[in-house]
Amino acid sequence: MAKQNQTDKISQKSPLFGLGHYSLAVFTCILLLSESVVAAPRQLSPDFPEKSSQIAQSSEQEKTKTAAARFMQEGLELFKQGTVESKRRAIAKWEEALSLYRAAGEKAGEGVILFGIGRTYLDLGESQKALSYFNQSLPLFRTVGNKEWEAKNLLKIGQTYYALSENQKALEYFNQSLPLFRELDNKAWEASNLWGIGRTYNALGEKQKALEYYNQSLPLSRAAGEKAIEAFTLLDMGRIYDRQREKEKALTYYNQCLPLFQQVGNKTEEATTLNYIGFVYLDLKEKQKALDSFNQSLPLWQQMKSKAGIASTFVGFGLIYYDSGEKQKALNYFHQSLPLFREVGYKPGEAANLWVIANIYDSLGEKQKALDYYKQSLPLFQQLNDKTKIAAILSNIKRLSP
Repeated sequence: MAKQNQTDKISQKSPLFGLGHYSLAVFTCILLLSESVVAAPRQLSPDFPEKSSQIAQSSEQEKTKTAAARFMQEGLELFKQGTVESKRRAIAKWEEALSLYRAAGEKAGEGVILFGIGRTYLDLGESQKALSYFNQSLPLFRTVGNKEWEAKNLLKIGQTYYALSENQKALEYFNQSLPLFRELDNKAWEASNLWGIGRTYNALGEKQKALEYYNQSLPLSRAAGEKAIEAFTLLDMGRIYDRQREKEKALTYYNQCLPLFQQVGNKTEEATTLNYIGFVYLDLKEKQKALDSFNQSLPLWQQMKSKAGIASTFVGFGLIYYDSGEKQKALNYFHQSLPLFREVGYKPGEAANLWVIANIYDSLGEKQKALDYYKQSLPLFQQLNDKTKIAAILSNIKRLSP
């Protein structure tokens, strides 16, 4: 799955501002926006005209802040609808709020709105735009001396660089935010931070370091009751063990994260985990259990209209029937998954699909069909620079060519 979509499903409770503020997110923002007013009582001059001018100015500022808060609330309601269109409309509302907070000189409010817009662009997969907004909000949080929001901002910049595959930069920002969360004793965000470091090391191929950070994150997310972070951490650990061919260990982690994704209502990761479980059972030669997992994931993918998810599940069904010797049934599923991989532009899936179809036709003695599919798969494996597959395909083409 795309990184972007994984990185930012962390808090199902408070999608805009992340962990910790839940249903009071908007009120927290409003408190932040009025922080400077509460902290510093106005000093009015004894000169009447000047006093009158200041009162009028103050009244005007309050009206501006009230209007900004209204746009902020309207934007949040749109964001909560969860569609791409509603999120873009939310950004438009927050841009209105942003100009008003700037007019009122409310730096804390300006920072929170910039952060929210950046967070939304990150959700939408527009990482460069997100980075631009986070880089604007960070100095504002530092100016008003709000370490909590500074730490959150640093973490989000780290997540954005991770989404951009700039892993060293991601680590640089994660390592700045982590000590701040520890100083603030914010276990939930510390857990998220550690998970971010772990998956960055995972992306860098440093699996043991990744596991060390995941193991630090888990007890914190559990203590804070952050089931979404706990679930993602367990899923990532399962993937590492899966790739290391420690299938039983991988299955243990997948079976721990599955009910958590179900509890937080994350259907995408629930379906993804069911597919992982299905493929592990396939490797373990427990075909009925694999079939059960794929039969659970398919309706979820169909409900979400995820072509990539449906394609992956069809591959699972195809492999089960192929291993069972029911090659025509297997072909039926592979022929259904192939156009879906093409529609979503997933070249590794398309290449592997063509390779398997070619192999099945080869085993059935349908040489011309096998040759056609080998030839279709070759340029894709060349693009992917898979030298092992390229060599095998060239050998098969030579063998089958008249």
